[in-house]
Amino acid sequence: MARLTLMIALLALAAAGAALALELTRPADVADRIVYVSHITSNDDTDDKEAKTTCPDKSLLLGGGFAIQHGHDTPGHSLAVYQGYPVANGWDVQAHETDPETEQRRRWDVASVVICLKR
Repeated sequence: MARLTLMIALLALAAAGAALALELTRPADVADRIVYVSHITSNDDTDDKEAKTTCPDKSLLLGGGFAIQHGHDTPGHSLAVYQGYPVANGWDVQAHETDPETEQRRRWDVASVVICLKR
């Protein structure tokens, strides 16, 4: 029975791979169908921040990521992303200051980025 379940799972995986290959090789150039969308939180000294970005209508989420842009002007400013994951047809990022009680208050922001494929 376990062998049958494994075979069905492998066939489903192969079918999904074939469907993705067909989607990516449609007549339109794939590069023309890639869309990048981002959302940046407000630049302030809030301890916890969340940035959510969603793919446009009629597009499919391929991946996502984040950026914290505080540069060299804030040495000693400890920031961390503690969650970054796909949600619905987008990407959610949550970040925080790791030591807000002892560090000087500084402005910062976090950006969420999605990579989408127009259908």
